[in-house]
Amino acid sequence: MSFSEKPFEHFDELGRLLSLLCEGELSAQESDRLREMLAHSPQARRYFLEYMELHAELHWAAGMGREAEGTAAMLQPECPIGLELPTPASVRVRKLLRRWRWLLAAVGLLVALGLGVLVVRAVWRPGPVGPEPAPGPVAQWGQTSLPRWADDSTKPQTHPELMPGQTIHLQGGFAELVFPPQTRLILEGPARISLTAPRSVEAEMGRLAVYVPPEEPNISFRTPWLVLEGENTQFGLVVEQTGAAEVHVFSGRVALRPPEEGLGLVLRGEGKTDRPDRPSEQRNRTVFLEAGQAVRIFPPQEKTTRQIELVEIFPDLPGFVFRLPGESWGARIAPFRAAVANHPTLLHHYTFEGASPEERRQDKRDELPLVDVVMSGGRGESQARFLLAPAGADQWAYHPARGLYAGNTIGAALQTEALFQPPQNLTIELLVNFAGFPPRQKDPIGVLLATRADARRAAFFLAVGAEGQILHLFDADQPWQEANVSLLPGEWYYLASTFQADPQKQTTIVNTYLANLTRKENTLQWVVKNQELMGIPATSRLGVGKGFDEHGRHAYPWPGLLDEIALYRTALDRQTLQQHLELLLGSGLSR
Repeated sequence: MSFSEKPFEHFDELGRLLSLLCEGELSAQESDRLREMLAHSPQARRYFLEYMELHAELHWAAGMGREAEGTAAMLQPECPIGLELPTPASVRVRKLLRRWRWLLAAVGLLVALGLGVLVVRAVWRPGPVGPEPAPGPVAQWGQTSLPRWADDSTKPQTHPELMPGQTIHLQGGFAELVFPPQTRLILEGPARISLTAPRSVEAEMGRLAVYVPPEEPNISFRTPWLVLEGENTQFGLVVEQTGAAEVHVFSGRVALRPPEEGLGLVLRGEGKTDRPDRPSEQRNRTVFLEAGQAVRIFPPQEKTTRQIELVEIFPDLPGFVFRLPGESWGARIAPFRAAVANHPTLLHHYTFEGASPEERRQDKRDELPLVDVVMSGGRGESQARFLLAPAGADQWAYHPARGLYAGNTIGAALQTEALFQPPQNLTIELLVNFAGFPPRQKDPIGVLLATRADARRAAFFLAVGAEGQILHLFDADQPWQEANVSLLPGEWYYLASTFQADPQKQTTIVNTYLANLTRKENTLQWVVKNQELMGIPATSRLGVGKGFDEHGRHAYPWPGLLDEIALYRTALDRQTLQQHLELLLGSGLSR
């Protein structure tokens, strides 16, 4: 192999000599050495040309080259005569690039800026250098009422702030959560929920009520078979261990959608089916529930159908607790119940307490038990049931069933097993919670207690009209006697009426008293004062949470809850009834 074919190994020395040449400090001896390298190595000559081209471009870009461009002599290294210096492809390319150097410089600058922005966004975070801070609290505790916590539950005593990932497992009682700024969630045990993110909850099991004020962001709930979102709304949610659920909307609007791809929603109501023609249109639908609507959710019966069925039912406002007082009046049921039970004129007493539905229907004073009855139009979709209520009290209340569309004739309630003979002087005392009527119902009436002997002889002791106004009636040919007050939906009341019948005149004197327990009204309102009505109470079975139509058929089920029904064979005075109210609210609230 000839010398010229050997790899060039003196790049460091060549680079030093070229640097001295560009700076004008190359000595005669060093110049001879440079000539020798260039003469014997093509690699050295290529390196020489590239080095000099690069030096010239940098010199020009710095501005000095442009200033001396007209007068400076071109650098021409001394080369032996006949020395051939090849022109590499890189030199030709550089000459072309030099012609477009301004455009290329601008493009390069823009590209560099873009890459810089991407790098900054990818790696830079505001704030001090260090690990990312932990997520902050997503909710805070509100009030609680007789809570019984499971061992695995997050508790207010140990976790004053609620963080993402925490689970609340309530075995009994009530607990309130507040999502900033003012969204409230009240959980009724037994129930289990998990906080997954700000304003995002996974409801695994139980009953809860939610209030989202106007102007606040929506809140999302995920159940095993449904995702619901609502803003500016008030709604209730029930999740059963089987995966079935119920959604009740009382104000605003709530959106329902499947929890995953491939599932569809089928809405059924009034015997009609909303079923798209093609299966593909049934998937990923969103159903909106407006105020006064409620649905029961049934998971897919078969994996192949992948359809979640929504069956419209009657919204159940009293079944959900939206106000949780610090100390509920329900905690004082025991002294109130004892005073009622010890009154010498007590005739019948229905507390709805017991280990079974049969025991809860018993008369605690006499032998006049209650039995289940179905309205003339059928039972409907919802079920009459006993519920633990009110908030803070470990006691049962009765909830009749009422149809969603034809509520006056559809539903279920109670009546006495045998005939009830009203005494000439009678007092009825009870606790009630009115749910309100859906706007679609025509001329709705809900009855608390009633008897009826025939088309005319009736005794609607206590009923409410479409706006919650209290009604009385003893002659079906006469207009309703309407009190100058209405019950507010979802709130508990102490209600008492006295009836003094005159068989000779066939009239009845009525007095009615009312106090809002939810708002802790400690003085009775006298809402019907010595009103003389035509007719006297009729003898028949006593309807409890219902009445009778003109043919004597079961009708007008009560929309809400009722509890602690007491009937006395005398007209109690106002002072005695006031004392009973004070027992419910506490002795410190006496007038």
